[in-house]
Amino acid sequence: AEYITLIVNAMGIELTESKGTIFKDIDASQWYSDAVETGFYSGLVSGNLDGNFRPDDVISRNEVAVILSNLQEGTSSQNLFDLAFADSNEVPEWAMSGVKFVAREGLMIGGGDNMFRGYNSLSRAEAAVVVYSYLNRFNK
Repeated sequence: AEYITLIVNAMGIELTESKGTIFKDIDASQWYSDAVETGFYSGLVSGNLDGNFRPDDVISRNEVAVILSNLQEGTSSQNLFDLAFADSNEVPEWAMSGVKFVAREGLMIGGGDNMFRGYNSLSRAEAAVVVYSYLNRFNK
């Protein structure tokens, strides 16, 4: 919930007033409900197949990559980009396009051991750096 709120605010996306009907685990009275529903209607997030968003969970590097990729409509050319991470085979299909996008654009890189570690979470500081890098790259 914190990350999608950061993205929606940073991008200046007009908030949708939450009705609390999109995700089973988000009530319209929660502080982040408008931003989460805005993210949903903007095509940035989709939640889980079970109808939940998991607003209190930590966000993974895979999930951040997908959200950033979703900000860029028509970026299908990243599918032609080959990942060079040693753990590329561990990137799930649902995240592959997003991970290729952030790798191609240099928004997220692997560690010194060339591992992307897509299931690892991001700290608030790391999330802020990624958003800052995105804004500097695409919002000029």
